[in-house]
Amino acid sequence: MSILTLETAKQAKENDSLYQWVVDFMDNDNNKSLAKTLKENKDIFLWTDLIEFPLNKLTRIMGPEKDMLFQEKEETWERRVGDLVNEIKNNSHIPCPLIVTDFWENLNIADGSHRHEALLRNNIDKYWIIFLIKYKKNIDWVLNNLE
Repeated sequence: MSILTLETAKQAKENDSLYQWVVDFMDNDNNKSLAKTLKENKDIFLWTDLIEFPLNKLTRIMGPEKDMLFQEKEETWERRVGDLVNEIKNNSHIPCPLIVTDFWENLNIADGSHRHEALLRNNIDKYWIIFLIKYKKNIDWVLNNLE
């Protein structure tokens, strides 16, 4: 398997293998349960694409806030995000795309909450997002919010 990077994600889009790239990424990113779910449910998605998209339009479901579906201790969150902020600032790390899905009906960041926050803290307004979408209304929303 090739190294999973932003560049290999772009290549996967060109080769029409983006969905498999996501599954491989989840398998290697300690998100094996999501990888398994994606493997078992590939046919439910109407649309998979890699798009540069405004970060402020995305919703996290993971973080230290009390209302997050997946909560992380604030110290852990700040350490992980802080490390990424520094790596991005020093150009020593180019983050992989964020993965956004409407698996839970609403569009949410399924993988990449730390990357999302680190990019925002580095004043990056747009970044590469892989969308896995089940509902047509959400495809329309993405396409209408590209700017």
